[in-house]
Amino acid sequence: TLSAPSGQEEYLWTYPDGTTASTETITISDASVNNAGDYTLRIKPAGGCYSNVGSLSVSVDQPPIISIANTGEDLVCANSSTTLQVPDYTGYSYQWKSGGSNVGTDSNTLSVSSTGDYTVTITSETTGCSFTSASQSITSYSVPSPSISVASEICTDVALSFDASASTGQTGATLAYSWDFGDGSSGTGVSPTHAYSNAGDFTVTLTTSYSDLNSCSSSTTQVITVSNPPSNNDIIGLISPNPLTTEKCPEDALTLTLPSGYQSYSLSFNGSEVSTSNTVDVTTNTNQDAVDVTLDVVTDIGCTVENTVVTVNNFANSGFDFSSPS
Repeated sequence: TLSAPSGQEEYLWTYPDGTTASTETITISDASVNNAGDYTLRIKPAGGCYSNVGSLSVSVDQPPIISIANTGEDLVCANSSTTLQVPDYTGYSYQWKSGGSNVGTDSNTLSVSSTGDYTVTITSETTGCSFTSASQSITSYSVPSPSISVASEICTDVALSFDASASTGQTGATLAYSWDFGDGSSGTGVSPTHAYSNAGDFTVTLTTSYSDLNSCSSSTTQVITVSNPPSNNDIIGLISPNPLTTEKCPEDALTLTLPSGYQSYSLSFNGSEVSTSNTVDVTTNTNQDAVDVTLDVVTDIGCTVENTVVTVNNFANSGFDFSSPS
């Protein structure tokens, strides 16, 4: 505000651009460099003449108009960052803000790894005049946490189901799943299947990332033990009691028991399936000294073993009739 001596009859102000005013005071609102220059004044007292021209030079300090540039991406991972920057002007200080709070140091750059709307205010160290930039929005995704759910042991050539649905990540973001099955094969998706053709221990690696932010990922591993199917003789060796060394009376039944926990059982003799559990009561028909029992099983790790045949024998000579001479 520029003020002339009060109590005068007339005032004649002339602005730098030639505009005039006739008030005792003039006010420069929203000053810019366009308002800088010489302001002149002539006054006329009551009954007197106009005065000589008085002049006042007005300078306007306008800080640079700045805008934030992002040297990276607006979407970042929580374990990485991007750099925001504005031009570096001599004689000015810088204050960055996010959410109304000061962040960073007095620098024309700011390293950012958190979600927020960022602004910077540039202030003249001479006049205190300042300018605040428009905001720059940054979104930060949390590092995904992968999780594998799968059986730890499987038979060769049996499809194994993998489940990554317990994996977590940024709310509202879409996870991508990449699998390395450890045998040279790979897969994608939340619930793939894979069969191993060879026995051994294989390390499965699951990597989760985001469909819109590939640089933000995390991995986890799990070891899968793959076994060859047991042989028919292996199955026979697991039967209790051992039918190769156990006999029975003709009128009795011999109960054979397989390991519990198999996925399925089919036990048959004399042309009929007689049990779908891990036990079977084996009997012989009249005048039958032995009976063949056929076992088809799927083990606890998915191995299919078919046509295992064991023979259950009666005690020797148990079918003979004895009579005394008359």
